[in-house]
Amino acid sequence: MTEPVLTIDADATMTEALDRMLRENVGSLVVTTGSPPRKTGIVTDSDVKSAFHDVENPLEDASMFGRLLFILRQPVTGSPVREYMSQPLITVSPDETLRNAVEMMDEHDVKHLLVTKHKELQGILTPSDVGRVLDDVVDEARRSNARSPNWRS
Repeated sequence: MTEPVLTIDADATMTEALDRMLRENVGSLVVTTGSPPRKTGIVTDSDVKSAFHDVENPLEDASMFGRLLFILRQPVTGSPVREYMSQPLITVSPDETLRNAVEMMDEHDVKHLLVTKHKELQGILTPSDVGRVLDDVVDEARRSNARSPNWRS
């Protein structure tokens, strides 16, 4: 899992959410409301894309920066995050197996699982985290095979 989990207030604008996601290089922010903050949803890269889905972009051949500037000038950017966030939040215990967590992601068709213990946010599990674990398993298997004697000779 990734920790710490980044949050954003439900009243923040989509521009603020997009700016934070780009600045922090993350694909999601947990949305909170109230004091003390309560987790109410999550805004993901998919939610950001959906928010701008209907915006016709005349700059299709422009650079990524040009497209980003175009998007940031759209009316939706001033809309509060609460209008585009995904909910309900899907959570998993830190003691859950990776297999079960991945099955939950598949069952609920989500890419982000909040890891909570006694309702306290511990981290977030994403496909990138799962990929890193699988890379480590493959690397370990390769190292193990390299140490094994070759019995075929």
